[in-house]
Amino acid sequence: MTSSLDIKETVSDNKTGRGRPPVASDKMLQFLHGLYPDVYSRRHLANLYYQTLATSALLAAHNDAFTGRYAWLLSTPDGPQRMKTTVLAELGRLTYNNAIVAWADHLCGEPPRTAREAVSLIRRARLGAGPAPAGGLLQALIRTVNDYCRHYPSLSTTDVLEDIGMLTVLVRENDHNTGEPQ
Repeated sequence: MTSSLDIKETVSDNKTGRGRPPVASDKMLQFLHGLYPDVYSRRHLANLYYQTLATSALLAAHNDAFTGRYAWLLSTPDGPQRMKTTVLAELGRLTYNNAIVAWADHLCGEPPRTAREAVSLIRRARLGAGPAPAGGLLQALIRTVNDYCRHYPSLSTTDVLEDIGMLTVLVRENDHNTGEPQ
């Protein structure tokens, strides 16, 4: 009989083709580990690699990057805020210096409320997540209504239509409140 330890070891040996592909050579990761000896995770080292790419692109574009144009992203030891390391790592994943600088200009010109929001914007652009597919929302709503009706079979068609009507009113009010066209 096989113990659970044997099973775990067998499973852990089978890692071919799984996980994220390497982003930097082993030599680069060893170099980064030498600079940051407290960092052991490959993912953390990869993030440091991307942060370095983004920071060097911004410094190459503007000498005053730390105090001027990119102060929202970068910081100095005596600066009022922390460096946006997560945002810098996502910027570094853009690969091209021109794209990094353009996105940094955009983010620093109109800083998002949170670093998470900035990362989301960059990631959508990087991965090519474009506009919503035509009819996608309608299909999602139909699935949701059908699932709800299956879960509550006593719900009448009139109740469903009343709720959908209320949803229409709420969507229109939200568009009116945000100033977007109706």
